Amino acid sequence: MIKVLAIDTYLICHFCAVRATVIYMTVDPRAALDRFIAALEAHYSAVTNRRGDDDPAVDDAYYVLADAFDVYDEALGLAYGEATPFMVADDEDDDDEVDD
Repeated sequence: MIKVLAIDTYLICHFCAVRATVIYMTVDPRAALDRFIAALEAHYSAVTNRRGDDDPAVDDAYYVLADAFDVYDEALGLAYGEATPFMVADDEDDDDEVDD
């Protein structure tokens, strides 16, 4: 079950006047966990069946997995005040490690 808490619109590009709508929702943690597990399985399948180093299926599965994890972690926090001991690394985090 998903409940919409609020809807906000933000200007995300001052040069081109692009706006993005952000919908704040709560998600059932059990449903989010099921989606996360399915995303883990899909990612494993994409990796084991990859067709070369730049297989877009692996990249797509990576982003679906990262999104599913974020939704699960947020749902767990909202429902129970708990968090997982993991975080999804941003590309910016990777750049910082190379500079160190």
